[in-house]
Amino acid sequence: MALAFWFAMTLMYNGKEDLSAGKVLSAFMCILTVGFMIGKIGPGFAGVAAAQASMARFFYVVSQESVIQKRLHDDRKTVGPIESLSLEDVHFAYPARPEMKILHGLSLTIKKGQKVAVVGESGSGKSTIMALLERFYDPQQGAVKINGEDLRNLNIESYRKQIGYVGQEPVLFATSVRANILQGCRDATEEDFEAAAHNAQLDFVKALPEQFDTYVGSGGSQFSGGQKQRIAIARALLKKPSIMFLDEATSALDSSCEKQIQQTIDNLGKSSWLGSMTIVSIAHRLTTVQNSDLIYVLEQGVVAECGSHKELTAQEGGIYQALAAAQGAVLARKITGELAPNADEGEVPKITPKPSRTANKPAEDPEDKEAERQKRIAKSYKVPTLRLLSFSKPYWCCFVPGLLAALVSGACFPLMGAFVLVDALSALMQGDKENMKSQAEMAALWFVIVGVARCIASTFQFACFGVIAEITTREARVTMLTSIFRQDIGYHDDPENTPGKLVAALKVYAYRIAQLVVAFGDNADALCSIVVGLTMAFVGCWEMAGAMLLTIPIFAIASGIKVAVMIGGAKNENQVLKQATQVTSDSLLNARTI
Repeated sequence: MALAFWFAMTLMYNGKEDLSAGKVLSAFMCILTVGFMIGKIGPGFAGVAAAQASMARFFYVVSQESVIQKRLHDDRKTVGPIESLSLEDVHFAYPARPEMKILHGLSLTIKKGQKVAVVGESGSGKSTIMALLERFYDPQQGAVKINGEDLRNLNIESYRKQIGYVGQEPVLFATSVRANILQGCRDATEEDFEAAAHNAQLDFVKALPEQFDTYVGSGGSQFSGGQKQRIAIARALLKKPSIMFLDEATSALDSSCEKQIQQTIDNLGKSSWLGSMTIVSIAHRLTTVQNSDLIYVLEQGVVAECGSHKELTAQEGGIYQALAAAQGAVLARKITGELAPNADEGEVPKITPKPSRTANKPAEDPEDKEAERQKRIAKSYKVPTLRLLSFSKPYWCCFVPGLLAALVSGACFPLMGAFVLVDALSALMQGDKENMKSQAEMAALWFVIVGVARCIASTFQFACFGVIAEITTREARVTMLTSIFRQDIGYHDDPENTPGKLVAALKVYAYRIAQLVVAFGDNADALCSIVVGLTMAFVGCWEMAGAMLLTIPIFAIASGIKVAVMIGGAKNENQVLKQATQVTSDSLLNARTI
């Protein structure tokens, strides 16, 4: 601005006849408008730069092609009914530890309808076999074959549609029992759903107030280990798999629950609804594999023994016999080859989930329930601004200089218009060139002084309030996290307090509280500009100032509408963000099950 008026004065001083103060003002306002627009472009370029930095990582992740799943929908041969599975001379080491070989030329065969178990000491390669059969990995040497064909040459999607999987730690998602089971087959009929629940012995769910609509809690926290395992089995059964993989499905349970789950597993082969299903189980406790048609015993990555339970226990000095003796199975001599339930073991006790804030509430329409809850939260948690600012109370010493800087910054702009700009235009209208030159130079100097003052004040304002905002973010997150850790377990049973949603809250809420601090400085700057500007306007020409003041309500209404829309959008965004974070968290943590 100083340069523009000084240059205009120079042109007029040197006798440019067609240049007037009006033309100078017109050109000046046009350039000023251009400057404002350039200022608005700046943040856009900053956003582009930030996006470019983020997209570098984004495209790195997206460009990583899965060797196994990169052709999920290709034209490779679709897997038909599975008659047999086999591992032939398989050598394997995990990619993270290529120097540590797990399997050393292992071979085994599984036929349709068989109940096959794989046992062995820890580190012998049991779970590795399961991972290869599910094709989480490909062997470095040898092959995994389905119906005699290499699994690598078959469509993996069509293969996985025919298998069910239940792991050692049952994976349940933070939703209802029904929604968890339907994850196994989204287009399942109600008859199939009931059949899966029946075969998994989910009678205990029907005794609950909301039955299959009962919320399971984060990670299934509302249910016991045995109950969670049955729900996971029902989910795996829903698509009526040709093969069921059980990866130490009972090892984390106590003896009572283990027998109940084992009874459920043993009954799977007798179900007419499921047909002839192959069951492959990895087991640590030998009591869970006694009824298997075939047991493979692993040692150091190879099959050391193979046979039925009776055959293997009869082999003197055998590995299986030693394992059984170590677990007390042989010494007890009570194993008949069939897990016969007695009055105490066969009856599935009526078990209710752990107490929950929502467990005994009558069923309501979910949408009405959620709307009422949101209204209650909005009414209960409208916090005064000063209380929000209390997080930065120890650092209020920075508020005073920051506030003063904001006031100075806010006063500079109207003062520049009221005095400096008027003096500059008056100078250009002087008839005496010498007076015009001296007044214009003085006006240009004042432009520089006021501009530098505003620059320094704005920088100091942003520095002070920026420091306070960062400190407030940290304090708010520490306070919130500490409070979360101090809550009782019932707090975490609430559907709104799952780990994913709490992580999203820690990220978003603390950041928004910090934005209040920044907004405090910006509002002080704007308020000072308004007060000083109105004062100067009424002092200069109160009639015109009063007339222009009548337009302020229009701007106020428009601004209010904008703020209301933004607040509504922020609420919706927050809810969606929490849900998305929860889904993403569950998905990444349970990638194997998915």
